[in-house]
Amino acid sequence: EVSPAQPLPPTLPSGVGRLATPGRPATPTGSPLALDDEPPLLHRRYAASGVGAMSESQYMETLEIQNSHLRRKLARIRARSQDRMSQAERAKDQLGVENRMLQRECESLRHMVLRQQQDFAFMAAPFMERMRQHDHIEGAQGLDGASGADDGAAARAECLRALRRERDYWRRMATDLKRETHSSAGRLVESGGDTAVTSASGERGRESDDIGTCRGRDVEGSSEGAATASSGTGAAAALGLGGCPSPPSSLAGSVSSLTGPS
Repeated sequence: EVSPAQPLPPTLPSGVGRLATPGRPATPTGSPLALDDEPPLLHRRYAASGVGAMSESQYMETLEIQNSHLRRKLARIRARSQDRMSQAERAKDQLGVENRMLQRECESLRHMVLRQQQDFAFMAAPFMERMRQHDHIEGAQGLDGASGADDGAAARAECLRALRRERDYWRRMATDLKRETHSSAGRLVESGGDTAVTSASGERGRESDDIGTCRGRDVEGSSEGAATASSGTGAAAALGLGGCPSPPSSLAGSVSSLTGPS
């Protein structure tokens, strides 16, 4: 008798035998599905868990369930592996692009360094030192030979600058006179002296116009050249325009520096 606590071993379905092996006769059926005397792992698990005898159909269904579960697991593993492979391929392509860029940059830097070394070697050659010494000597001789011409050009430039300063001075004077005329005219109108304002403003206006005309002719005479300035054009214009003030002594000195000693 078997105690109820002990599970019964799984019974094989009817018609299932075992194959012939050396030292063991074959069963009458000779089916390739014949099982050995030792029960399989699945049967042992069911026997240990207290499950009774199971049929062949239940056993096959269990195997199919396990197979489908393993197939799904394998599919997930393959999908993850494919993703990792694709990521590795993308990383490889990116590294290849960066590698090519770095190679081109290294080539350009190498060529640049070679050109710089060639330039340094060319500039440090002994004949370059001799050429620099020769250029320095020729430059000093050229400066000594052109000193007279430079003095004349500097004098003419200084004279033109003096003429411009005098022109600006007289323009400021004319502007100040006009401003004073307008301000005094406003005060006289308020006090009731309309006639005096008209005469004073006309006189001041004529004076400012005469000063501007005289200054313009002086500038035109200075731009024509040293010969025109030395012929006394400024003095004649001052006399002909009726009392145009003569320029300061600095203007006369500038004109004399242009013309030179007579």
